[in-house]
Amino acid sequence: MNKFFLILIASIISIKSTCQIIDMDGRKYGTIVIGSQTWTNENISRAQYNNGDNIVEAKSIKEWITLCENKTGAWCYYSFNRGNNLCGRLYNWYAVKDPRGISPKGWHVPSANEWKGLIIYLGGGESASKKLKANYGWQFEGNGNNESGFSALPCGALIVGSFLNMGLGSYWLSTDGESFYNESCTVTYNKNIEIGTNFNKCGFSIRYIKD
Repeated sequence: MNKFFLILIASIISIKSTCQIIDMDGRKYGTIVIGSQTWTNENISRAQYNNGDNIVEAKSIKEWITLCENKTGAWCYYSFNRGNNLCGRLYNWYAVKDPRGISPKGWHVPSANEWKGLIIYLGGGESASKKLKANYGWQFEGNGNNESGFSALPCGALIVGSFLNMGLGSYWLSTDGESFYNESCTVTYNKNIEIGTNFNKCGFSIRYIKD
C-alpha cells in the first residue's frame, strides 16, 4: 500500500491516535479519535471505583451469581483465568451504574446513541465491523482491518452462568433498559454489529468515550 493511499484513508475517516488516560489503579489506556468522538482503544481492566473502593472480583460462577442477585458491582476474567487479562475484565451491569463511578473524570461508558454514531460514521454494518475489529484473533476468517484503530477483540462474555462466545466482542452501554435488562453492543466474527438488551447479570467488556 503506497504512502498516498494511507494518507487518503486517514483524511477520509479522520482517525488519529491521542494521549493515554490513567485510571484509579494506575493503568494506562491508549485512546483514538474517530470522527468527533474519542474512545479508548482497548478494553478496561480497572478494579476500583473513583472513590478508591474495590470493585468485587468474582472467582467462581457461584460468587458471580450471588453478587448479581445482591445487585453488587463485580468483575472477573474470562473463565476466571488471569491468563485472559489481555482482553481486559468482564463486568456486570451493577458495576457500570454504581454511583461511585467506574469511569475516570472526563470519560464515560458510551450510550447506545454514541455507539450508533460510531457505527454510522464508519459506514454502518459490515463496513463498520471490519474497521472496528483487530486484524487478528477472530474466528472463521472474521478478522477486520482495524482501519479505525478501535482494535476490537473477540473477548467473549459471561452469560447466564456460563462463559460463551470467545469469538465475539460484547460491550456494556450506559443506556438504561428495563429492571433486569440493559443495553449492550456486540461485534461478531460474521461481520455484524448488534445493539440490543441483555441480562444485568451478564459479564461484558467496557470501553470509555470522552465527555
